[in-house]
Amino acid sequence: MTEELLNLVYKLKESLSKDEEILKLEELENKMNNSLEVAKLASIKENASDNYNFALNHFKKDSEEVEIAQKKLYEAKKELDLNPLVVEYVNQYKIVRDFYNRINEILFSIINKDKCEGCSK
Repeated sequence: MTEELLNLVYKLKESLSKDEEILKLEELENKMNNSLEVAKLASIKENASDNYNFALNHFKKDSEEVEIAQKKLYEAKKELDLNPLVVEYVNQYKIVRDFYNRINEILFSIINKDKCEGCSK
C-alpha cells in the first residue's frame, strides 16, 4: 500500500468518526444500552426464545406447548421492536448502513477499475 493510499484511508476513517449520522447512531446505541426498559424487554425476549427452543427440543413442532412458546416469543420480540428508543435506533442504523454501502460501492468500483484496466463492464 502506498503512503498516499494510507493517508487517504486515515482521512476517510477520521471523517467517518465525525459524521453526524454515525455520531447520532452511537448516541442512540448508548441510550439503548443504558435503558432499563430496553434491557428488561430484551431479557423477556431472550427468556421467551429460550423457552421456545426448549419446547422445540422436547415437544412436537405442532404441539400446543410449542405454539404457546412461539406466541410468547412473537409478543416479546414485538414489544422490544416497538419500543420507541429501539425504533429510533433501527431507523438510524438503516441510514448509516446505507451510507456505508454507498462508500463500499464507490471504493470497490475504483479498486475493480484499477485492477481491470482495459476490461469492459
